[in-house]
Amino acid sequence: MLFSSFTFLCLFLPIVVGVYYIIHPNLRNMFLLAASLFFYGVGRVDHLVVMIGVVSVVYIGALFTAKCSNELIRKSMLMATVSFVLGVLLYYKYMGFVAENIKPLIEMNPVFSDIILPIGISFYTFQALSYLFDVYYGKTLPQRNFARLLLYISLFPQLVAGPIVRYADVAKQLVARHHSLFRLKTGFERFLIGLGKKVILANTLAEAADKIFGTAPEHLSVPVAWVGMICYSLQIYFDFSGYSDMAIGLGRMFGFKFLENFNYPYISRSITEFWRRWHMSLSGWFKEYVYIPLGGNQKGLIRTLINLSIVFLLTGIWHGAAWTFILWGIWHGFFIICEKIIKRFHILNRPSFGVAAHIYALMVVMIGWVLFRADTIAYAKKYLLLLFGLIKTQPNYGIGYYIGAGHLVLLFVAVFAAFGGFKRLKECVRFKGAGIVSAIWAWSVLAISVCMLTASGYNPFIYFRF
Repeated sequence: MLFSSFTFLCLFLPIVVGVYYIIHPNLRNMFLLAASLFFYGVGRVDHLVVMIGVVSVVYIGALFTAKCSNELIRKSMLMATVSFVLGVLLYYKYMGFVAENIKPLIEMNPVFSDIILPIGISFYTFQALSYLFDVYYGKTLPQRNFARLLLYISLFPQLVAGPIVRYADVAKQLVARHHSLFRLKTGFERFLIGLGKKVILANTLAEAADKIFGTAPEHLSVPVAWVGMICYSLQIYFDFSGYSDMAIGLGRMFGFKFLENFNYPYISRSITEFWRRWHMSLSGWFKEYVYIPLGGNQKGLIRTLINLSIVFLLTGIWHGAAWTFILWGIWHGFFIICEKIIKRFHILNRPSFGVAAHIYALMVVMIGWVLFRADTIAYAKKYLLLLFGLIKTQPNYGIGYYIGAGHLVLLFVAVFAAFGGFKRLKECVRFKGAGIVSAIWAWSVLAISVCMLTASGYNPFIYFRF
């Protein structure tokens, strides 16, 4: 069930919010758990069983790890539980990819090609792993109430596409949290902002991006290829940050406070800065549970570079079971490593290099999105060569076929928003009736979004498959 679907907007959300605030406060957690399990299980019940199974194993493993005094047994139990969680993730997400790549070498059972990826498995397994590690290292106490742990993992606002919420950040909120009309109102407005990002901007840009990337590079012109790359770069940002806004807003409506997941990543002046602003919950997870345990930057430059290489290789693998995702992770890791090496010369920090650094970061990120979007490495290679006019083409259509006047207007709006234009405008314009204007703006976004969903029905979601 998508947040931007009519079923969610017109049925699920109003009913859940209404019942949640009517029932006794002591029943709210159980009701929210039931609603979350229904939200996830309405798609496939077997995938719901998988998630509950993962939580059950994690629940037992964390309790045993915390209670046992023998360090060897504790570590063995931790490794066994972690192996189980990773095994579930690897089976559902990567077994088909592995089978496809070793098929030329050995005969494989074709059943692996029929594995259906459970929605959000990459997110909820990482939350489960963070909980296990935090319990093992004594950063948090184990949750003895199974229902609360299951609610933490399955909470529908962040279940299918994050942000990746650490247990320590919501542990107290699972027991008691503050509700108010103001939180409900601001949460709803934040949800509507995310809905507008998704439906008005991301969906519109997706129409142009999909049409361009759905055409062979040999039949595209150089300007069209650049438009496709720019549209997709903006689409994926508004698609994912819009979903994060909706998740944060929904959490606030139910009394939860989730950390921010995006902070205008396209204003970055380096790839290092980009990853401090893009999908912050994921980059924070890899820093806390992979980079630092490997030694971080405390064991010399060479070891630091190796650790960064591992992190970004895993980042690419986490995003999808395809060589294009792996190359995308390596691409970002390469530039992160280069920046680490030249950082001692402070080149990127000099004011005179500000504009150049910004252009550099944007180009690296957008070229990376071509790898991310392409179905095959061969397609990505041709598309990248086309961007710089290095292959001959016979375009079938002009640029007007791929992007109309409406797309062009929203493209400029998207660029303005992605670079923080609306945020700066809001900071500059402060007046007494700002709250009323904000409410009118939010409801207008809802009306426009519903009209667009009704008119087109085109409602893809990129990160839904992760």
